[in-house]
Amino acid sequence: MQGLWQSPACCAWLRCALRACNNRLSSLIAAVRSETGKPAPQGLEPRRWTPA
Repeated sequence: MQGLWQSPACCAWLRCALRACNNRLSSLIAAVRSETGKPAPQGLEPRRWTPA
């Protein structure tokens, strides 16, 4: 299994998948942001997870 992660094809595929996921997530956040006018939904804002 370790050899699979070292192969350039797998790394390129992972990078491509991560980039696509990031693009989709950022566009989703932008859509929610423009819809609600709020900075970000509560679940996606990292600062909300810090204990008070």
